[in-house]
Amino acid sequence: MISTRLNSLVFVGGEFAASMFDERLLFSGNLDPDQFKAGGFGNFSYSSGTCQLAVTPNRVDLRCTDPAIMPETLVESGKIVVDMLMHVEKLAHVSGFGINCDTVFNRDSIGISGREFCMKLIDSSIENLIDVTPAEAFTRIRFTKNGIHYNMRIEPHTETDGQHLFVGINAHQPVESLERLILKLDEIEGFRSYVGELHGRIGGGNDNV
Repeated sequence: MISTRLNSLVFVGGEFAASMFDERLLFSGNLDPDQFKAGGFGNFSYSSGTCQLAVTPNRVDLRCTDPAIMPETLVESGKIVVDMLMHVEKLAHVSGFGINCDTVFNRDSIGISGREFCMKLIDSSIENLIDVTPAEAFTRIRFTKNGIHYNMRIEPHTETDGQHLFVGINAHQPVESLERLILKLDEIEGFRSYVGELHGRIGGGNDNV
């Protein structure tokens, strides 16, 4: 079982402004009352804070806390943001697109604490190198899969004093042009499938809340 899961889509570039986006069209329009929109900055939340849109001059974040990996409401909102960016392509540019999934696994789902899980990833060569048994282990892995650059963090969950396990996965793609940006969203399905399989291996095949 998982404790929490935060999914996000990130557009990195420059010259973004909150006025370029119609926040009412995202996440089924379920806007919360408190919103902020001024110049290059904007912060909007939806469905009692379950989803968010954050805009800064060099970054646009769509976030959604949901049991599912890359829920459809997030994917659809990502497509809407791409369409909005296409309408302002002469004013802003996108250089990168990120797909992210941060998950906290409950101790019960992995059978041991997050701290113990991470320690099992350390082999004897590390202990020989540092000449001491480490108190805690944090793992960061970079790899390429299907042409997509992945960055993975596996570490004890700080807020539960290492009892749960945090697994953060980022898939980054450079963006050559806005015309090709929509194609980058096609990779979300592959990301969803791969992360689901990975989480199943971590949680013993049981990746349900």
